[in-house]
Amino acid sequence: MKELTVDQKKHLLISLIIFVALLPVIFVPVLYIKATAAALLAIAAVLVCVLIKKRNIHSFNKRQVLILLAVVAAVYLMLYYLTGLYFGFAKNYPLFSLKVLIQHLIPAAIIIIATEIIRTVLLSQKAPGTTAITYLIAIIADVLLGEGMSLIGEMHRFLDIFALHLLPAITSNLLYNYIAKRYGSAPNIAYRLILTLIPAIVPVLPAMSGAISSIFMIMLPLVVQLFIHSLYKKDFRYATKRKTAWSWLGMGAFAVVMISIVMLISCQFRFGIMVVATPSMSGAIEVGDTVFFEQHKDIDVKLDDVILFTRDGETTIIHRVVDIEKINGQLRYYTKGDANDDVDYGYITKDELIGLVHFKIPLIGHPTLWLRDLFK
Repeated sequence: MKELTVDQKKHLLISLIIFVALLPVIFVPVLYIKATAAALLAIAAVLVCVLIKKRNIHSFNKRQVLILLAVVAAVYLMLYYLTGLYFGFAKNYPLFSLKVLIQHLIPAAIIIIATEIIRTVLLSQKAPGTTAITYLIAIIADVLLGEGMSLIGEMHRFLDIFALHLLPAITSNLLYNYIAKRYGSAPNIAYRLILTLIPAIVPVLPAMSGAISSIFMIMLPLVVQLFIHSLYKKDFRYATKRKTAWSWLGMGAFAVVMISIVMLISCQFRFGIMVVATPSMSGAIEVGDTVFFEQHKDIDVKLDDVILFTRDGETTIIHRVVDIEKINGQLRYYTKGDANDDVDYGYITKDELIGLVHFKIPLIGHPTLWLRDLFK
């Protein structure tokens, strides 16, 4: 294995320091999270520019890609708002004001600009390991930009954040890394500022479900990257073309898997998934198991079935049906956790029923629980 040079070691160390320094910001209270992230990333961007000599990116297409990405972002927003004609519109909170400008928009702009400067400088060095760490830094910055992890509460809320915020950040930063390596920071900055700031100042938003919005945000970067690659990539020999085709096939499969996860977690299919976070069904279903359930519409629930239901419209519970009554035409399900001594208080109706558990996969939900506990 080739030994790293002194400069490569320095670049790797700087990227690691930024990554480690950024992680604790996740735990900052939501009111201050953007300002803290903006300040830290701005300082990091200045230090990176001072300590690392940036290698210039020589590309005749930088200006064209900058204009192209700005146009793509504008067209996407136009199409996004046109979907409101189908989904309807909802008020955008908080409405634009001086307070919103200071607390949200300016820190968001700083986070985006600083992240892209850090990304471009670090990626230009081509130091082993730096690309992966830079990618992780950018994903964390995206999470902080969306204030996602600071809003974690119940398990289902954590899964929503994972599917609707983290997965789009993964594909978005694949695009941003691709652009930064070849065309510098300016195209990414223009593209991201348009996509982030314009929706924040428009008083209405399409009333699109989070799952559909997430799928669009997962697919958009991949489509844009494919478009730019096909537009500006020079022709190579057949072997290189074949390798490129396989890489795009792999990226497409990656997108399909992530979209499927979003759809399952958000219950957009007939079936959904849920990670078990409590021991009340221990013996049959353990903490960390992932259950696959069928949504309750037209499902005949029988005695001894394991069901998902809600309490007070908030807490999601997985328990077994121990009794069923039909009173005045209304079905009432009485439930109990296998590991509990007592039957659950009250009864469950069809309106509170989420789905019927069909099978489980043991243990695979533990990483999700660890992350939830970490960010809680």
